[in-house]
Amino acid sequence: MTNSVTTAALETWIRAFARLVAENKDELTQLDAAIGDADHGANMDRGLSAVVVTLDAALAAGADLEEALQAASRAADEGCLATIPLIARKGRASYLGERSAGHQDPGATTVTLLFRAATPAGLP
Repeated sequence: MTNSVTTAALETWIRAFARLVAENKDELTQLDAAIGDADHGANMDRGLSAVVVTLDAALAAGADLEEALQAASRAADEGCLATIPLIARKGRASYLGERSAGHQDPGATTVTLLFRAATPAGLP
């Protein structure tokens, strides 16, 4: 293993992460059902799918990987913020009913941090 990461390796890593989440979304949802609101796998897949679409569109439009990652990071931020008004329909959070609205999803928040870290501003 080398001490540096190429842009190709970074792009491959993001796509592999999105693919693994998609392949494991049912298991992630089952894990979340025991202690959460049973939406983790589906929400992670939905969010990462949107990020990959944004990444592909930016690259197809001629953006370099840095610009494309910044676009993907913005898409992750937007998706995360979109979870705030949602009302939980499954799992423990569903017991709160309308009171579950107004809370940002922690899984979505984690993904925003993952993509923020992949942008030049987030790198040490």
